[in-house]
Amino acid sequence: KVKNYRSYLNSVAAQNFAEAIVHVIETSLINEIKLSVNWSIMINESTSIDEKHLVIASQHIAFNTSIIHYLELIKLEDCKSKSIMKTLETFIITKNLSIMNISHFGNDGALMITEQDASKTVPYFKEYETICRSLYNYFSSSYKQMLNLKIIQKTNKDPQLNFLNIINTRWLSMLNAINNLHQILDSVKDALNYDIITVENKQDKKKTEELLNNLDSNFTLITKFLANLMFILTKLINLFQRDSIIISDVQFNLNITISAITTQFIGYENITPTYRTFLHEYMDINFINST
Repeated sequence: KVKNYRSYLNSVAAQNFAEAIVHVIETSLINEIKLSVNWSIMINESTSIDEKHLVIASQHIAFNTSIIHYLELIKLEDCKSKSIMKTLETFIITKNLSIMNISHFGNDGALMITEQDASKTVPYFKEYETICRSLYNYFSSSYKQMLNLKIIQKTNKDPQLNFLNIINTRWLSMLNAINNLHQILDSVKDALNYDIITVENKQDKKKTEELLNNLDSNFTLITKFLANLMFILTKLINLFQRDSIIISDVQFNLNITISAITTQFIGYENITPTYRTFLHEYMDINFINST
């Protein structure tokens, strides 16, 4: 039964009717993509406390027109890179689409796909992230402590940069946070030392001492190294922030990035790495042997 020729009163019939329409539209769309010489795929992971989904859209040519279409919303077990890529691969195979015809890969700039597992092979990196977040929370939670840091930055003639937090799913947030931190790290240490001397609460004093102890030579060295490395990676990171990605651009920028990293941090046979300014200066001042 239909009311006013617009809505079904029977929910089961309405569901069946909707599924029938969707099936016809989906089949037509998939066939359009198959007929297109090349097609692009765009994804975005949508997460909430209760559910995680992978949103898939495509761009292809039909009737001499570029068409963008939503394709699928797939529930994910988790948002780790392997799970996302496996889900995407299964979708493409199930729809009998050609991976070889994909000319662009787009995303929303959420590089969880590539970043999520990166730190697992470097145990200290997770600890480093934790320390950075603790520093951010320490200063951002207290106007007095933040003001004191700003005063010390001015006294030390450090740039008046803000202390930024690191967001897990954004490479650019890490780049900006570390770029600021390495320039004001001496002022941060001085501010913590000042708080230790002036604070009256024993518990707060202990917390500040523990935080300062974490900013050892190892932490400083890693900060300088990451500041240099992130500078090299900036162009490549920005490339992956685009709405669509051209594979040839990725290959070109990857080659440049690999060459720069090898020259500055790894070296070649009989040629020692050069390092970049921030790390090189710190190593020279502290008599750290590059070998």
